[in-house]
This record gives sequence, structure tokens and C-alpha cells, in this order.
Amino acid sequence: MAKSKKSMKPKKLTSFPVFKKLAPELREMIWGFALPEANMVDISLQDFDRKLSEDKWERVKVYSASYTVPAILQTCQESRGVAQKFYKKIFEVKFSDRPVWFNPSRDILQLRDTETMDALGLWSIDDFGFMYHIDEEFNAPFPHIRRLQFPSDWDANHQSYLKPIMVAFGKPELIVLHKPNSRQKFPNRNFSRLKQAVEALSGDDKDDYKPELHCLTKYQLKRMIKKIDHPPRCKKAKAPNIVLSTTRRSDRFVERPLSYYEGGEEVGEDVYSDNESVGEADDNGNEDNSGNHEG
Repeated sequence: MAKSKKSMKPKKLTSFPVFKKLAPELREMIWGFALPEANMVDISLQDFDRKLSEDKWERVKVYSASYTVPAILQTCQESRGVAQKFYKKIFEVKFSDRPVWFNPSRDILQLRDTETMDALGLWSIDDFGFMYHIDEEFNAPFPHIRRLQFPSDWDANHQSYLKPIMVAFGKPELIVLHKPNSRQKFPNRNFSRLKQAVEALSGDDKDDYKPELHCLTKYQLKRMIKKIDHPPRCKKAKAPNIVLSTTRRSDRFVERPLSYYEGGEEVGEDVYSDNESVGEADDNGNEDNSGNHEG
């Protein structure tokens, strides 16, 4: 019996049981293709519920990291081992109980406000409000971050606020100032100050450090990163319309007399000379050369 049309339709592939039988190199390559896109890691401080201390009620601030934990880190031991080649733990001292996984080459680190940067130890501020050095806790080995986003209210009036951050993060290639409203057509005042501070920092740098600066909303930043990591493919060029000749190959290279195309015998070029003339053929195909025959 012929199979029904329903049974002939291909089934959706929901499992791949032979995956474990593949070579380790192939499995590692497949896990590499399963790495997620750029993640936006938002570090901030949040007020927790009131806590009863020995003397008074006080409000406790807790570090918070808002981001999507990559699924490849939680799938299995093999996938986690591959993912750890790309993802690193950041701010391990502040997030000792719940580590924050970050891909330095792809993810975007967002610092929500200046209070967060102060609490993370990006700089230390004295009693008069002046920054004088980077916190020793932050001097631990830190991965090179390519993409960094500052809050919209970040104050970059003084160059000393920016230089320690750039040194600590390994001179990011992309710096974005968060823009809360997409209707703002022109960069705000803080972006202009940030641009001036980066230009001053670039002038003092021996390696000619010139990061890319933008003032974008969260949605605009995601679109830009997606285009950078996954550029559009070039459209395939259409093949030109080539019109092939209908003549035979031999006809293009061999010179033939007119009688050949009329169905007559082929006559060589040597029969044509200045002293000879070719007579016309009658209806029966007999040639009449008046110079050679008598009537």
C-alpha cells in the first residue's frame, strides 16, 4: 500500500541522540555555535528591606546584576566547560554568593549610576568628594571589556574620573552613553563632556587610543551590536544572460562557399581564381560554362 501523505512529511527534529557519539572536536565546535548573542549586564545597587541593627533601623543596599544567564552554562558539564572559555566571573568579591558571568569580547557592561561605580570600587572618594585612587579591591585581574555603557547622568567634567575606568577595563573599544528617550535628536550635555574627556585621554595615550562613542537608547544599542556581530550577507549577484550562438562550432572556424549552405557540393578555395569564372547551374544542377562547351 502507498503511504499516506501525512506519514511522508518529515518530522521535526527535537532530539539528536547520536550527538554523544561524535568526536570531541565536533561536539566542541557545535557548542561554540550555540553561544548566545551579546548580553547586556546591568550592574546596580538596590535598596533592600529595612534591617534592625543594634542601635537603629537602617536600610541595606544590595548589589544587583540584571542580565540573562547563558543557557549553555547550565546545560551540561561539557557545554559549561566550553562556555567557560568565553565567559568570566566579574566582581567576584561583591557577587561571591551569585557569580556574574560576562563575555568580555561580546557582552556590554552597564553601570547604572555613579553610586554603583563608587560602591564597586572603581574609584575611592575622600571626605571632600574628590577621587584620589582606584580601590585596591578592584586592582585584581579583570578581563578586557570591549563594550561599556555609562548612565545618562554620569558626570565627566574631570578627566581623572574617566582615566582610571579606562585603565581598569582595558580601554574599551565602544563607549555608549545611555539615552533614556529616543526623541532626543541631539546629544545631551553629558555626552559632550564625555566626548571631550575621551578626546583628552586619547591625546595623552601613547597607543593612540580612540574608542567609538555613541549616545543610544537600549533598543538602538541592541540593534547596533547585532549588526556588528552579525553583518548582513551580501546578495548573490545574478548571472548575466548569455545568448548562445545557434551555429555549429565547425561553421565558426571553417570558411565555406555559398553552395555549401545551398545544399550543393563543397568547393575549395583553390577553384576560384582571377582567370576562371564559375557558370550558373540550371534547374537540373548542371553547370553551363559557355567558354568550354560548344552549342
